[in-house]
Amino acid sequence: MSLIVNPMYPFADRDLAGDTAARRETRRLCRDLGVQVDCMEVLRLHSDTDPRSFRPAFDSGAWLDARTAVVLAFDSDEARLADLLAMTCDVAAEYGIAVVTELNRRFALKSLEDATRLIARNGRTDLGVQIDSMHFYRYGSRCEDIAPHRDLIARAQICDGPLAGPATDEEQMIEGRTNRLLPGDGELPLAEWLAEIPQGIVVALEAPMLRLEVHERLRRGVAQLRALVERVDGTRA
Repeated sequence: MSLIVNPMYPFADRDLAGDTAARRETRRLCRDLGVQVDCMEVLRLHSDTDPRSFRPAFDSGAWLDARTAVVLAFDSDEARLADLLAMTCDVAAEYGIAVVTELNRRFALKSLEDATRLIARNGRTDLGVQIDSMHFYRYGSRCEDIAPHRDLIARAQICDGPLAGPATDEEQMIEGRTNRLLPGDGELPLAEWLAEIPQGIVVALEAPMLRLEVHERLRRGVAQLRALVERVDGTRA
């Protein structure tokens, strides 16, 4: 499971940084239910960000047993961004947390090619890529683009949606945060995408939407994702 540890718009009330009652209750519930927090979200890197400021978030992430942190890159200066991500990896390592950066047409890193070039520049072997099925198709990539960069993909998020995406960045942001579809309910070629990403990594269901109550979304989403994984695994046998 992924948890929002560091507040982000439009979820400013979801703040688990610091020794708070919410943080303590979250860990208690996770342990009582046998739920593993695999990922903490979300840290934003801008040109003036000091990665040391992420320490309270990393501290809470580690306390909640998170293994990975998602860092979004917004600095368009590639050399500076490479340094900032390297510094972020150094701070995260103090807490035993790995760093992945997500690709999105609204971010500085829009494609696997962008991420490969940047990671080659800073030489980090502890920096990976989180690939999101919706963002992947929204920035015009194809499944055959994955193979040359497969070793960099450390985590994946999956959802469905219409093949034709929103025209503007603002509409795309709204779609990504409130209007995704469960695997199998849309038109994205998810089986082909899933077959190309590395085996053995976490594939998380990322499907925020307003149309389904959360418990129904979880029930259907998990069932439909499992069915998709079984179908893809069947083609590998």
